[in-house]
Amino acid sequence: MINQLIYFTTAFFFFLFPLFYLPTTSESYEYNKMALLVFFTILLLLFYTIKIITIRRLTLFRSSYATFLFFLASIFVISTIFQSPNVVVALTTPMSTTTIVAGFLLYLLLIHSEAKPKELLMNILVIDAILLSLYVIFLYTGILPQSQFTPAGSLLATAVFLAIIAVYLLTKIITYFVTNSKNIARKLESVIFYSLSLLLVGTTAIFLTIHLLTDQKPLLLPIGIGWMILLETLKNWQTLLLGVGPSNFITAFTLGKPVLFNQSQFWNIVFTSSSSFFLNLATEAGAIAGILFLAIFFKTIKLLRSSGNTLDLEAGAAFPLLFALALQMILPVSMSSLILTVILLAFASKKEVIATIDLSPLKQTRLLLFLPGVFLAACVFYFGARAYLAEVTFKKSLDALVNNQATDTYNFQNQAIALNPYLDRYHLAFAQTNLALANAIAAKKDLTDADKQNIPRLVQQAIDQARTAVLLYRTNISNWDSLTRIYTSLINYAADSDKWAIASYQQRDLLDPLSPLGKLTFGGFYLSQGKYEDAENLFRQAVSLKPDFANARFNLAVALREQKKYKESYTQLQTALSLVAPDSSDSAKIEAELKLLPASAATESGSTVTSPATPQTLEPIESSPSSLKKLPDSKSPISLPAPPITP
Repeated sequence: MINQLIYFTTAFFFFLFPLFYLPTTSESYEYNKMALLVFFTILLLLFYTIKIITIRRLTLFRSSYATFLFFLASIFVISTIFQSPNVVVALTTPMSTTTIVAGFLLYLLLIHSEAKPKELLMNILVIDAILLSLYVIFLYTGILPQSQFTPAGSLLATAVFLAIIAVYLLTKIITYFVTNSKNIARKLESVIFYSLSLLLVGTTAIFLTIHLLTDQKPLLLPIGIGWMILLETLKNWQTLLLGVGPSNFITAFTLGKPVLFNQSQFWNIVFTSSSSFFLNLATEAGAIAGILFLAIFFKTIKLLRSSGNTLDLEAGAAFPLLFALALQMILPVSMSSLILTVILLAFASKKEVIATIDLSPLKQTRLLLFLPGVFLAACVFYFGARAYLAEVTFKKSLDALVNNQATDTYNFQNQAIALNPYLDRYHLAFAQTNLALANAIAAKKDLTDADKQNIPRLVQQAIDQARTAVLLYRTNISNWDSLTRIYTSLINYAADSDKWAIASYQQRDLLDPLSPLGKLTFGGFYLSQGKYEDAENLFRQAVSLKPDFANARFNLAVALREQKKYKESYTQLQTALSLVAPDSSDSAKIEAELKLLPASAATESGSTVTSPATPQTLEPIESSPSSLKKLPDSKSPISLPAPPITP
């Protein structure tokens, strides 16, 4: 009975995970697949514990990949504890620590499956691939609304999943012809099923691949930049061994990206994951994790070479496994393909019994074996449920925000923080909500006594929440960006806000020293404060980092004009003019700035600038970039704490 329950649960999980998504969280696909993996892994662990107690026997296996996966999961846990700036972020982010540990446990549970059920379970995944292929066809034929996502995740995630299944189908077809060439008629139904499935799934995978390579290119960090960032992390012994910490690639990116990244089309994007799963693994968890991945890859090759021409079930799983691992060296991974890889690892493994422990002498005391599983399940379900409920509540706040329901947005974000106070993005959103509400109240014509009391309270909460976000995740520049914007918006409202804004800008600059956009924003702040020499210095740094940055050259020209350096100001404006599209609003703004210079500036400059063949497409040029309104002047006695400085 328990064996049937285990098999049914496993089969249900196999069918569900590629298709499972829920719009109840802010990220509908990867996060929910991670939650599904954890739930079913714990459930299967409990069922296997019951089985062991019932049959009074514990069988220990040696398998091909168990040692590699054990050390990989261990390194992730150690790196999380000692390297991650926020442990909860590492535990609640898909494809990170929780996923790797749950994947290892799932692997151990699956290697206990019998050979025949394995093939049936793989057929369930084939059916999933067929359903996903039909979904893609419906998307592109207009039967379903156009979308960049399928139940498996993004189009890239879907293409990778389908491609791996297609390789499995091709392997099965070849297997039938090689091993059953004389009795192929007996396998005719299976051959027809696999052939038709391959035609549908393979064609869909090829179509998506072409689509992703042409008109729907995914936003990925160039692989050369990913390698350079990895090499930077290897220069320090601590990050060499344990990486920068799971889910903390953003820190490696901002501190380790090369200057040449600023010349790419992605120069103004902050990437939170590397170019491929392998590079991300080695960057976040260290060189040992990368070596373990390579060991798994070469172990798979060894298994294939040792299988000869038998092409049994293990070899049939090893071919798509090798293909999946090869893809993960050059592409990012999704939850769908990562879970599929774990399944293939289990099914490709060769295993042997190393010991059988008879539990009969323990009599009733063997029931104590159930306690660790129950305790683990209780802890995971309790903390996991709180984290998931917090995510659901946060999604409600985002929906309320879209519908301009300010009170509901405020209340839902407050509830999300109460459920899970350790995620910086909740506090960051709550800070922005508080400041937006303060701005909305301050915009009223007639302020009531309650309004006058609420404005300082909301502003204080905005500062406190932004500082909390920074304290929870000090190396995330997004948190520092928010804190600087809030301090900047309070300059006319609270004393010392300009001083703390500068301190926050400086800290942000330390974390992202090669960002032209960061230099521009910091310089724009100095420009708005009339500190023209400081602004000039930062704008020059931005231009040095990215010579074709029209915004930086325009702002540099303004700072130079204010210091009466008209000749160089004219040169910078001419260069900026050559970088923007003619007859655009940016061009008009530069022309207007040129008119503010003395007529002699053009003569003194004597320089000419050649326009590039393809002008830039820029955001509107601003002398003081800011996304927040400023509150009115006030002598409120609000407490304005200093920003937390990262050591």
